[in-house]
Amino acid sequence: LSIISILCILVLAGGGIKRIFSTEMIRVAEETAINVGNSLFELERDVLLKPGRAGTGVAVAAEDFAALDQRMKRFLRTFNMYKIKVFSKDGAIIYSTDHKVIGKVENDNQNLSGVLNRGVIFSKLERKELMKDFTGVEHKDIDVVETYVPIREGQNIVGAFEVYVDTTSTRERIAVAIKNSVLMLLGVLVLVFGFLFLPVRKGMHSLGRAQDKLQ
Repeated sequence: LSIISILCILVLAGGGIKRIFSTEMIRVAEETAINVGNSLFELERDVLLKPGRAGTGVAVAAEDFAALDQRMKRFLRTFNMYKIKVFSKDGAIIYSTDHKVIGKVENDNQNLSGVLNRGVIFSKLERKELMKDFTGVEHKDIDVVETYVPIREGQNIVGAFEVYVDTTSTRERIAVAIKNSVLMLLGVLVLVFGFLFLPVRKGMHSLGRAQDKLQ
């Protein structure tokens, strides 16, 4: 029963520790994405903000694209990011480090709709078997946190960023931390149950001697 109890405690505690660490990892990646998105918007406000018939929105003029692309990639190079997208208010991709998706409209993206309509920041952890960064280098078996961040002009939401933050190295550190935590917990449990076993064993011997006398 002691061994079964120890195993159950280790499994449940290990699962709980993993969940806590993973949630914290996503939260940190989300904060990084928000800071990067806000910083990029402040740096490129004059290039991204354009007046329109429906009000101010985000757009990229053809003559500004090449210079903006260079500045974006130079800025992102200092962060663990694989890709970034900029969406207009109607869900169209006006800029991306992956040029092939520019112009695509994601009307069926519920997470993006929540950001554009209500300003709700959304993040999720995904495992990618193969993904290219903005330099074209392929990476295999990586973890990325995908975050949607609203672009605000005053009180109005004029667009959104979609940021991919690499968390592969963090995942590996979490795995090591979980392993060390479980091993430490195993040592504590063995020590505690070992000390508890001593009075139980003493009591069993006393009970055995009492039974012998009664017999």
